[in-house]
Amino acid sequence: MSPDAENNRNAKACEVCKREFQPKRCTARFCSKRCQQSAHRKTPAGKAARQRQGERLKVRRASRRAEHFTRVNRDRHFAFDGRFSGPIVAGVPSLGSLRLPAYAEVIRG
Repeated sequence: MSPDAENNRNAKACEVCKREFQPKRCTARFCSKRCQQSAHRKTPAGKAARQRQGERLKVRRASRRAEHFTRVNRDRHFAFDGRFSGPIVAGVPSLGSLRLPAYAEVIRG
């Protein structure tokens, strides 16, 4: 028997794309990793794994947003009127904590 005839005798059809392929093992069911992954995604286990992955991505995305907000606004704080004021400098009172009559007396000395 020729080698080509031997190869054709061992050919299988891929369970996903239905293409014929030469399996390296007798238990092979898919022609490529792409078809294997596609078949796994259609199973209940594959769907559950994608759902868990989606939930983890949502948590990571929210965490990244919070870290970005903290990093961008680290030099700012909320004033008494709810707006952001500028950077906090030691020794200079912020607008929200400033009591003008008491501060005026400190300045007059």
